Amino acid sequence: LRKISFPASMNNLDYNAFDDCDALETIVVDKNNTTYKSDDGVLYMKDMKTLAICPKSKKSPFYFPETVEKINDGAFSGCKNIKSVVLPHKLKTIGNKVFSDCDQLHTVNMPNSLQHIGDFAFANCKKLSKIVVYNSVPPKCGVSPFASVDFKNCTVFVPVDAEMDFRKDYGWDSFDNIEESVKMTLGSNFTIVRSTRLAIKRFFLTHFHNK
Repeated sequence: LRKISFPASMNNLDYNAFDDCDALETIVVDKNNTTYKSDDGVLYMKDMKTLAICPKSKKSPFYFPETVEKINDGAFSGCKNIKSVVLPHKLKTIGNKVFSDCDQLHTVNMPNSLQHIGDFAFANCKKLSKIVVYNSVPPKCGVSPFASVDFKNCTVFVPVDAEMDFRKDYGWDSFDNIEESVKMTLGSNFTIVRSTRLAIKRFFLTHFHNK
């Protein structure tokens, strides 16, 4: 099965409707459908704020519409050709099992708007080696969101001064490697900003600590 077309009357679809349809490339929806909409072969809710189902044969790079605020349960589950994901900047919620069994996924960028990661969201993503989180507040995790991820060889990059919050927060506390970085927001100014920040700290410690 490579393509499926839905009529205007279709208004309910379970997330696992196409489990094991590994060759599925395109989902098309009648333009008069009031519940769903298709964009580049991917199924969304009509307002384009929720991604419902991604066909399992989709390949990287995958581009999200910037309107997306939620990814439904299991939307990318079993997508074997997705290797890296840059989540949209308005995203708030990653549902349950969204990227489970994406066994080629190695890099994920999470926006600072992200608030919640669902149960087993990245389960069995055994090649996952880099997670970049722009939010200084750890997104809340459901049950075992990173089950079977290689915690010793996957590095989580977080904003400056956020490391300890991530290390003690459920879900994130499983990772051995959590590193602070401002490169993701300040680019080439990283060295200058970091040096300035350290110099200010030293100044206050030297001049005020003993008074």
